[in-house]
Amino acid sequence: DRLCVIDFKTASAPKEEHHINNWLVQTTAYAMMVEEMTGATVDNIVILCAVEGHNAQMWVDSPSYHIEELFNLRNRYTNLYGI
Repeated sequence: DRLCVIDFKTASAPKEEHHINNWLVQTTAYAMMVEEMTGATVDNIVILCAVEGHNAQMWVDSPSYHIEELFNLRNRYTNLYGI
């Protein structure tokens, strides 16, 4: 069994993978919160996107690929706002 965090999105047009990086970072944050609250390791993050007039899109990735970017984003926020 594998534990996944799934984030459901909507879009008016299909997305290319290089356009969803923010979604992957956001879902990585959710995965870290699940791990902190439960002690269970999240194996994958999944983005499911309903696209108006098109087939749904799905991306599966490991949260470990996005942790560094999440921490960098958090540090930039902290430096900008002092919190």
